[in-house]
Order: sequence, then C-alpha cells, then structure tokens
Amino acid sequence: MKRVKILVGLLFLATATVGCSDFLSEVPDNRTQIDTPKKVGELLVGAYPKATFVEFAEQMSDNVIDNGKLNLTTLQSEQNFGWLVSTEEDYETPKEFWMASYAAIATANTAIEALEKMEKEYANKPTSQNGLKQLKGEALLSRAYNHFMLVNLWAKSYDPKTAESDMGVPYVTGVETQLKQQYKRNSVAEVYKLIEQDLLEGLEKIKGAQYANPGVTKYHFTEASAIAFAARFYLYKGDYTKSIEYSNGLGSLPIGKLRDVAMISKWDSARNEREFAKPELETNLLVMTSPSRKRRTNATSRFVLTQGEATKSDKGLFSPNSSPLGIAWNYPNVNYTNNDAFYVPKFYENFKVNDFTNMTGIPHVSFVLFSNDMLFLDRMEAFVMENRIDEALKMYTYLVLLRSNIKPELKPETLLDAIEYDDVAAVIDYVPGKYTPVKEINEKQAVMLEAVAEMRRREGFHEGFRWFDIRRFNLEIKHQVIGGEELILKKGDLRYQLQIPQVAIDNGVTANSR
Repeated sequence: MKRVKILVGLLFLATATVGCSDFLSEVPDNRTQIDTPKKVGELLVGAYPKATFVEFAEQMSDNVIDNGKLNLTTLQSEQNFGWLVSTEEDYETPKEFWMASYAAIATANTAIEALEKMEKEYANKPTSQNGLKQLKGEALLSRAYNHFMLVNLWAKSYDPKTAESDMGVPYVTGVETQLKQQYKRNSVAEVYKLIEQDLLEGLEKIKGAQYANPGVTKYHFTEASAIAFAARFYLYKGDYTKSIEYSNGLGSLPIGKLRDVAMISKWDSARNEREFAKPELETNLLVMTSPSRKRRTNATSRFVLTQGEATKSDKGLFSPNSSPLGIAWNYPNVNYTNNDAFYVPKFYENFKVNDFTNMTGIPHVSFVLFSNDMLFLDRMEAFVMENRIDEALKMYTYLVLLRSNIKPELKPETLLDAIEYDDVAAVIDYVPGKYTPVKEINEKQAVMLEAVAEMRRREGFHEGFRWFDIRRFNLEIKHQVIGGEELILKKGDLRYQLQIPQVAIDNGVTANSR
C-alpha cells in the first residue's frame, strides 16, 4: 500500500513545518488514494485521540490532596494541582490532548471527504452505499466527540444566556489544503450547534453497524456508544428531556447491564486492572487506548487521594458515613504505601517495545470513554434537573445498593424503599448555593444533584470525570499545599478553562483570558 500523506496544520502540530520540503517535493501520484471502504475503515482507526485527559483533569479536581511527599513532585503535576498554565509537552498534558484531538479530527475529515467522493461513484450500488453510510456515521461521530471534549476543557460550560458570546474552540470541518491555515474560535453556541449536527447525522447513519471482527467493535463508535454520547451532549446542553429520551433504552433499573462491583471486589488488583476496560464487558460502550503512564502515576504522584482522606469518618469519599445506608462501599481498592494513595484498580499497562535491543518503548493504557454506568448517572441527573425527584431517588437507591456491601441474597431491585429523601439530605448536608448549575433549581433538586454528582465522583474516580462536574456546577474547590498556601478555585474563576496551547496562540488562535 502506498504511503498516506495527511497534511495537518499548525493549529495543533508544533512541528508541522518538519518534512515540509519532503512533502512539497513528492509527486502527487505518490500519495495514497483513499478510494475504497476498506481503506476508509483503516483510516478511521486514527479518528480517536491518541492522548488522554484523565491525568490532568483528575489532578485539577477535588479528588486529590497534597500528600506532602516532595520527592514525588513533577512540574506538570504542580501546574495541574495549582490550575496553572501548562508548559509541559509530555504524555497526558493539555497540549498533547489538544494536538491529538485535532489530529483525530483531521483524520475524520479526510475520511468524510473520501466517502463523499465514493458516494457519487457508488450511487448505483446499494450494498456498497450501506457500508459507506456506516463509515461516514463513525467519522461524523468521531469529529463531534473530539470537538465536544475540546470545548468542554478549553471553553466555558454551555449556558444558553451567554453561549452566543462565549468563545469556544475552532470547529474544523474540512481537509486542510494550506501549510499554515488560519483558524478562528467559534462561539460555544456555534460549536454545540455543529456538534449536534454531526452527532445526529452520525447516529442515524451508524444504526445497525457491525464489524467483521467483534473484538474491535467497542474501539469504534457504535449505535450504543453514540446514544450514550447523545445523552451526555444534551445533558451538558441543558436539554434534559432529550437526554432522557436517548437514555430510555437503558431503563431506570438496568439489571445486569452495570458493572458488577460485588463480584470484582473479590478479585485482586491485578485482575481488576486487566478486566476494567475490557470491551467484552457489557457496561463498556466505547474504549480508547493511548500512550499513558497512568498505571504508574497512581503509585508515584504527590497529588493523590490518600487512604486517610478517602476513608475518614467525616464523610470521606469512600467512608461508610458517606453512604445513606451507613455501610461500607464495595469498590475494590488497594493502598500504595509509598505515597499513601487510595487506589481503585482500573488501569492495565501494555508496554509496547519499539527497541528490543535496549528494551525501550511506550506504555499504553485503555480508558473507558462511555459506559452504561455513566449513562445511568447521566440519566439520573436529567431526572433531577426535570424535577422528577421520585424517579431519580429510585435510581439513586438502586445504584447505592449495587455499590454497597450488602448480603448477596438481597436483590437491589426489591429494596427500592431502603433510602428516602431525608436519608440523602442527611448525608449531603445541604449548603445553599454550593452547586449552581445554569438552570435555577429548588432545594430538593440541589440535594439530589449533589448526591448524583458524588456517586459519579466515586464511579469515575481516577478517570477525570469529576473535573467536568466541577466546571458545570461552578463548584468552589480548595487545594492546600503542605507547608504553603491554600489555593482556591472560586465560582466563575477563569481558570475553569484551560489556556489555549502556546503553539496555537502563536498561529492566531485567541488565548483565554486570565
């Protein structure tokens, strides 16, 4: 197969000029023609970001504290913990995620352009057209997802009152034809509108999609993961009715579809790491593998949730006192003594050797981007925001029972009166104004919203999801530096938005205010 040449601009690649003379010196017919569905399918493997937000998002959140072990400090972790502008370019940095996301978008756009040409050529071949439709659906969904993540890290959360004027991110829909292409930041409203268009068209086209190799299915968008994406998109946009509609297939009590925490709590940590992101698990809907040291940094970072903090009697995140049932949570965990880290085993490292002489290479980890567990929580939150408290409480009770250390013979679906609203309120210890979503809510909604967010915090612990809730609900959080100052991220703080990478600023993309 001839060499593929995809030109990606300086928006996300600092080294775009490297190899420029080689590119310009090549004759046009030395470039691969993406002219068959098979070639597009191979190309779309690159339409998912080869980087992760997990590490920096987690360290910016209230899921970590300073354990005081200065020997475990890195510049990047200090910058994350203090919400400072990142200057690093290694794995799991904001710049790396920005670059990888726009590289994935460039791949999706190349696939879409090739597919649109093939659609005309195969106009009279219905069978081939069907395959093209599903491939285009995946490309559109990938483009939408990558922009969704970018806008929810580098721009303000969607607020219908200000979305038209809030700066979003550049929404790239075409294949680049210039070496140095200029980009402008679309507004948050424009970005969400374009995401919605791609999402809905992609969802319609991907219905019934199947892959020849079932083992790779969940490494690509499918109808199930696209539906979970739609439910989250509309939740973030504040269209709670639509969010519920998309999650209806899961049901209020998705028996057997959620992660079996009671079972996995009996496994050792090594097995839990191997099993967590397996595509064979029904709960896992979309899995992505990228270069990552996450398996290592849980044990070697200064900024972690310590064992004492996680289990402290005063409502530690994993303490029995944080449960409305007053009993222990069943989440499997271990303690890393060198940094006193409370670790829920989720990350299995696959070390890919690229130099067998020196045995050097790149560590890779798989991450779950969408799951039935998170879809269940998104659905629950939508019920709360629609003021359907009884339905939300029923779902909340079901999940708490599933995650609690109760006797195996007790069926959670038969114990739905085990938790009442007053039990939840007692655990949450409601503080007016603590959670301030863009939609005005009453006290009951605020209590239940915090309860749902705390459950999501446990479910997504280590995975970076907490940072998105902090942004959406304008949570004030504090980071105490051992032997130093208390750092405070106040409501409305401009540091909720990551700073645009310097390479993009240098090439004309407007920086965020600070």
